[in-house]
Amino acid sequence: MSLWLELLLRSAVLLGMAELMRHIWRNRPAAVRHKVLLYALVLLALLPLLLVLVPEIRVPLPAHPAATASVSVSQTVRIASGPSSGPNWPLWIWLGGVLCGLVPLLIGAFATRRLVRGGEPMENPPLSTVPVLLSERAIVPLTCGVFRPRIVLPACAREWTPLRLRAVVRHELAHIKRRDVLAQLAAQLIAALWWFQPLAWFVRRKLRMESELACDAAVLHSGLLPSQYAAELLAIAQSIRRPALANFAGIGMARRGDLETRLHSILNPSRARLSRGRTWSAVAVLTSVALAASSVTASTTQSRHSGGLFMKRSFLAALLASSGLSAATITGSVFDSHGARVADAKLTLDNPDNGQKFEATSSADGSFALPEAPGGPYILRIDKQGFKPYLSAFNLKDDSDLKRELTLTVDDSEKTNATAAAAAGYIPVAGEVAENNLINKVQPVYPADAKQAHLQGTVEIQADISKEGVPLELHVIRSPGASLSESALEAVRQWRYRPVLLNGNPVAVTTDIIVNYTLSE
Repeated sequence: MSLWLELLLRSAVLLGMAELMRHIWRNRPAAVRHKVLLYALVLLALLPLLLVLVPEIRVPLPAHPAATASVSVSQTVRIASGPSSGPNWPLWIWLGGVLCGLVPLLIGAFATRRLVRGGEPMENPPLSTVPVLLSERAIVPLTCGVFRPRIVLPACAREWTPLRLRAVVRHELAHIKRRDVLAQLAAQLIAALWWFQPLAWFVRRKLRMESELACDAAVLHSGLLPSQYAAELLAIAQSIRRPALANFAGIGMARRGDLETRLHSILNPSRARLSRGRTWSAVAVLTSVALAASSVTASTTQSRHSGGLFMKRSFLAALLASSGLSAATITGSVFDSHGARVADAKLTLDNPDNGQKFEATSSADGSFALPEAPGGPYILRIDKQGFKPYLSAFNLKDDSDLKRELTLTVDDSEKTNATAAAAAGYIPVAGEVAENNLINKVQPVYPADAKQAHLQGTVEIQADISKEGVPLELHVIRSPGASLSESALEAVRQWRYRPVLLNGNPVAVTTDIIVNYTLSE
């Protein structure tokens, strides 16, 4: 769910800026404000792509003062002999929301088709260069059609005065010239894709209102008096008895919800004018905001991975996993130190880079299946009353299928880790990983809650290091507390080593790492 929360926050920045610009430019032509909102929606549709492609910019936040944490690496080295999930509810919920957002569009398209097919061509329509139809089903004047635009008028338009008829046709022709039907369809589709973002629906509604204001300005620019046009618009609106379904796929001329705003704009000459100015400044501002919203990430200076490209790849993997295209599965069983299966153990898989979290509970026979997760670094934690918390850090690859047998302990015995190492095929050999083998060493941060609780001591970690010098799996052997274990894992997983050579060839190794947490007096 953290992926969707991140999208919600970043999209709110973009749409909030668009609405702020619309409010600041409330005295500018409606056509300019319409372009601003439409461009913001286009950027919203491209935001997931920008999140992947635009390099990440990290803004460091001040970290809390921490007590000194000293770290040392032991000399014990071992050489490695070799290298079902439930439904994806967030994806299905999103698809359900998209479908609900598209239902009005489908209903409107069906209603518009019925209007067009049942309409009769109007004889000698004024000013029109497109077909004008009269329909008994039409409630308000309507413009529809993207590639073959048409104007549909109520059958009572036969009784309209020439003044009203000219005003209505000019208004609908302005919609056609501006391609407002296409713009509204695109806005509805984008809002449906971003249905979980309330601002998307708000901007879509404001976009429709600004298109009406822009067309009203075009009618006034043709020479019609504001008072006359306002009176005709009010008369048409008062004749509406119920909402028109075709408005979802077309553009109706009179909507009661926007009537007050439109009448105020028509009767205010300073606002009712055509746009002739450039909107490059708005494009530049919104583009800058979109790039910032897709790249800026706030973090403490001593935490998190510093690689922007890695974060972008993690985000792409999260998108693929949310779409069901790429994911890793982790299954297995939980045992105690005597080999008995442990039921009702809580497993938490946390990605420290992007905040994604997956949870599961072991069944009566101790088996578990964590939800499908995108590739990336993870910390696995197992909690069960009566047992010490189990903590392990590792990297997941996309489409990998891991099966693990995990053992919980009730004391400080190291038998569990030794047994796991032997089962994995680790062979003790001569060698050492010295302090100077580290080429990137991230210092652990003393947890604030541990300091408040005066918790200190030693965290011992068994680390499996790849041939390239990257920690692949980290297991906590002993620790005075879970918060110190998580702090040590968060730091050590970012360490990088020079490759260890055996007979001139790089090999994967296992080393013991000691992290000492000591409170300063």
